[in-house]
Amino acid sequence: GDRFGETIAATKDMELIAVGVPNAEVSNADGDSTKNEGAVYVYRYADESGIYDLVQKIDLSNTDIATGDRFGASITL
Repeated sequence: GDRFGETIAATKDMELIAVGVPNAEVSNADGDSTKNEGAVYVYRYADESGIYDLVQKIDLSNTDIATGDRFGASITL
């Protein structure tokens, strides 16, 4: 699997949570897909609904990514 949640970081007030997905498969700028380059998902707590909404997915798709980069294996906020 992509190991969603292998790493998790949160702000002190728990308003933002970042979830690491180090084995995520991402396509690079040329459209080629590589494995285990990784991603991080950032969620913000919504007072109205009482749940966390996805704010941003961060990956290295616009860079020179390579198989095994494992972006998101270590995160902090």
